[in-house]
Amino acid sequence: MNIYYNVTISGSKDEINFISNQGKGNNDDAITAVQFKFDSDDDCKDRDRDARIKVTIQGKADTDNDFREMNKLANWSKETSDVYRTVKIEAFTTENEDNISRKFELDGMFCIDYTEDFSKNGVTFEIVMAQRPNHKLTDIKYELI
Repeated sequence: MNIYYNVTISGSKDEINFISNQGKGNNDDAITAVQFKFDSDDDCKDRDRDARIKVTIQGKADTDNDFREMNKLANWSKETSDVYRTVKIEAFTTENEDNISRKFELDGMFCIDYTEDFSKNGVTFEIVMAQRPNHKLTDIKYELI
């Protein structure tokens, strides 16, 4: 089963976009995996305030556009002014497959870690993001479509 992703990270200064081509033309989309994690300490006292959302996005760069967007990710990872951003993720399959579509919209996300790996097989990246401390979980938009 092929899963495709559209990812948009919006800040006050710029927008980072990785848009799937859904297997048309180049079958290799930039985003290869997305992990959405609801994380709380075992001793949390307030479910709405003591937990956070963590998102990990992995990808690879095959086109000039991929490298431009990776450059924006790298710059955001070291930002000190436009730190918190809105992250929108769509995960979906093609019409011919079982549909497991999801939409996430997460405000107040910041970059925890950003990694680029260069090898004979190409360039890959990983960004780990989390929601700002004390952000209300009820503000998260999660939709099955």
